[in-house]
Amino acid sequence: MNILRENIEQLNDIITIEISSEDYREKVEKSLKELKRKANLPGFRAGHVPMGMINKMYGKSVTAEEISKIINDNLLNYIKENNINIIFEPLAMPDKTKGDIYNNDQAFSFSFELGLYPEFQIDYSKLKDITYLKVIADEKQIEKEIHDLQHRMGKFSSTEEVVKDDMLLVTVLAEGDIKEEFTANLLLNYIKEDKLKDIIGKKVKDTLEINTKEIFKSDYERATFLKTKVDDLDKAPENISLRIDAIHHIEPAAIDDDFFEKAFPNKEVTDEKSLRKHVAENIELSHERDEKTVFRLNAMKQIMETTKIDLPDNFIKRYLTDTQSEHYTSENIEEKYAEVKESIIQQLIEDTITKESNLHIDKTEIIQYIKDYIINSYFGTGKQHTLTPEEDEQVTKMANDMASKEDNVKNAYSNILNEKIIAELIKQINPKIKRVSFEAFIDSFNDDSKKKKEKKTKEKKESTTKE
Repeated sequence: MNILRENIEQLNDIITIEISSEDYREKVEKSLKELKRKANLPGFRAGHVPMGMINKMYGKSVTAEEISKIINDNLLNYIKENNINIIFEPLAMPDKTKGDIYNNDQAFSFSFELGLYPEFQIDYSKLKDITYLKVIADEKQIEKEIHDLQHRMGKFSSTEEVVKDDMLLVTVLAEGDIKEEFTANLLLNYIKEDKLKDIIGKKVKDTLEINTKEIFKSDYERATFLKTKVDDLDKAPENISLRIDAIHHIEPAAIDDDFFEKAFPNKEVTDEKSLRKHVAENIELSHERDEKTVFRLNAMKQIMETTKIDLPDNFIKRYLTDTQSEHYTSENIEEKYAEVKESIIQQLIEDTITKESNLHIDKTEIIQYIKDYIINSYFGTGKQHTLTPEEDEQVTKMANDMASKEDNVKNAYSNILNEKIIAELIKQINPKIKRVSFEAFIDSFNDDSKKKKEKKTKEKKESTTKE
């Protein structure tokens, strides 16, 4: 066997593996003998089929299979032993293959193209004016959260006339696109402010017509009311008639000792001052993930702009058009490549940060991540719930069950790694903290998204012009 390595352009090599019958004959003979031992053909006792017949029936396919195994094993071993870091998988080059089993050739040559991993260094000192936007809870948000909490802790009563924040039990009537009537809950806090006037003041047994596309605050609320999925809303009815069957009014809970005890058991929330402080902390905590995401996007953007990273562009284009032809073709690869290249470079940067910072994730971290996910799903985010021993036992059991599924582990691993990369970026960059309102935070994110979209549009136009 002979293995040759040839550089054809920057970060692009060809590995050629040459083999002769001496490299595969023994393995082929062994496999054929095993087939003979198991063969059970009419007219022959089990295991007594003549070797000549076995060879005629299976010889070429077994030879092809054994050669394939030898080539793949040696290719991977060569890459590993020579510490060759590659992008994507080796790409077979059929046009350079020599030898044909079906022509009874004995010697074969197979070539594979490699895209090499570029070497680069991240210089954090080049990153300028990266700030970490920290959302602060404003009075409006705090008041809303306290208002919602009072309603969650309030008492239900049935009334005859609709007022703000009520929940209505309604029957959607079988008219127009509705073939069969059904009951639903209509929460007034799902309704747009300017549409409430059409409902407030209505009474039990009143009927009204609504446009489901116009009345709800979002697709989520509309889908919830119509008992369907957001993705299926294009098939959902738009104009409907409904009858009010019952009106449930929530009397907000008074902010008193009983309220603090029920809403915040085992917490140091005993008066309105500590309540507002606690609510503000939870609001700010709820924005933490978005804050980190925006910081990470800004940091990665500057790293990409200040770090020279070459890629084996031609190899990547060939790899994509050969292995993902349903998405990439010779006609569209140039148009799509800029986005692909950006994604690859970002992944290379993340891999470099992970390696240089020695970031590791163990099973304990994965279990804890899944436990936190379950707790947030069942009990809500923030600091309002402390698990009882029984609850903790149940959550741990659920987490272990979820961790037995590969997709859940992969998802947890990816999210934990993302958190660790962000923590490393914060450590290396030491950004200035800028406290902003939630509205200002959203505006900043939208501005960045708009600029990115404009940049992509410009690059696309320039690419088209060059062509």
